[in-house]
Amino acid sequence: MFKSSLFKFSLALALGAFAASSASVCFAQASKQTTTRSATEEKKSEANSRWTWTHTDDGRGIKVAVENKVVFTDDYSDVREIPSDGRLIIEDNRAGGVDRRYRVERGAGGELVRTYRVNGAERQLDAEGREWLRRVMLEAVRQGGLEARPRAQRILRERGARALAEELTHVRGDYVRRIYFEELMNAPGLDEQTLADALRNASRISSDYERAQLLIRVDDTFLAKDRLVPAYFEAVGRISSDYERRRVLLNALKRAGLGGDALVALVHAASRISSDYEKATVLIQVARLNPTDSRVRGAFAEAVRTITSDYERGRVEKVAARSGAAN
Repeated sequence: MFKSSLFKFSLALALGAFAASSASVCFAQASKQTTTRSATEEKKSEANSRWTWTHTDDGRGIKVAVENKVVFTDDYSDVREIPSDGRLIIEDNRAGGVDRRYRVERGAGGELVRTYRVNGAERQLDAEGREWLRRVMLEAVRQGGLEARPRAQRILRERGARALAEELTHVRGDYVRRIYFEELMNAPGLDEQTLADALRNASRISSDYERAQLLIRVDDTFLAKDRLVPAYFEAVGRISSDYERRRVLLNALKRAGLGGDALVALVHAASRISSDYEKATVLIQVARLNPTDSRVRGAFAEAVRTITSDYERGRVEKVAARSGAAN
């Protein structure tokens, strides 16, 4: 009896140690997993405004807040002026690393009061601190969208459309890309290469919905010129959602006078839709156009053959036979 109890006790200890060891391993593995989050918030009232960008990545947390009116230097490396009750606050925390704080506000005499702290201790903003400040502010501009529209307008005004198109290669947030692209599209006399490059960069946004919205907004510009058609459908190809891709293609089919190159590219894009229903829905609208271009008809026939569902293929073939697109 005693031996049996001792055995059970020893077994319980062993199992408990194993569980604790396993839990420690699981915790260590979980702690190695990193999650990147970025969020921008803007609040405005008649008396006050506050813009805040927060970003966490690999044990690092950044917060940049701008309260009321703050005028930055042209390169956004620091504050140039605070007209009234504005304020800039930056917090940069690193797990097991350096903790930095930077604050700029207007003093009683109208002067700028800067406070810089490293691990809680106040310091002068030396060369290392200025380089840190420059990097953080550039992140806030390109990823958080700090003064996105005014900055895009200034780049366009001072350096031209090509410079703004180039800046689109550096910005990362969906919101920032959309703002910069909208401002670029408002620029007069854009050449086709600039437009194509800009769309390629702008369409790298992560949201299928936002990408679809962007493509719907610019289809009149891009589908009217054969040289811009490839860039447009390259962007369509980045849409992974069958529903959003179908939405973009159906909208494009509403355009009057859609050229042969655009129709061929559109049918090819439809053929790469995974859902038979969504694919058939687009191809039915193509069939109703009864295209006469032999290239379009050939692409259409190939696309119909990619439909695996007999029912959905039959829906398309029925409309095609009625309209004459199958001939």
